[in-house]
Amino acid sequence: MRSRYCKTCGGWHDLSEPWPMSCYQRVESIGLQIIKDIEPYRAVAVDVATGKAPVIGSRSEHRQFLHRNGYVEVGNETPKPRKPIEIDDPRPDVKRTIEQLRSR
Repeated sequence: MRSRYCKTCGGWHDLSEPWPMSCYQRVESIGLQIIKDIEPYRAVAVDVATGKAPVIGSRSEHRQFLHRNGYVEVGNETPKPRKPIEIDDPRPDVKRTIEQLRSR
């Protein structure tokens, strides 16, 4: 007999039997998920308005601070498209190298 732990009811259910209908999780029962705000911190960078490192207490203050001072948070910047690197055809070099090796 194989069984599996159920996160909904906290019990174990036999896998050879159908899963109980009362233990199915429905999307509407999960509810809204909210991310808590950040803890206040002192910025490492200096604010151009005050000339000092401010204490930032929320995500919105953090975004405003970055925007106001022209800072970019490393890892969150948008990637810029790159020009493709043009490589010369390697076949003539390979052919020349093979000829040099054969002539030895």
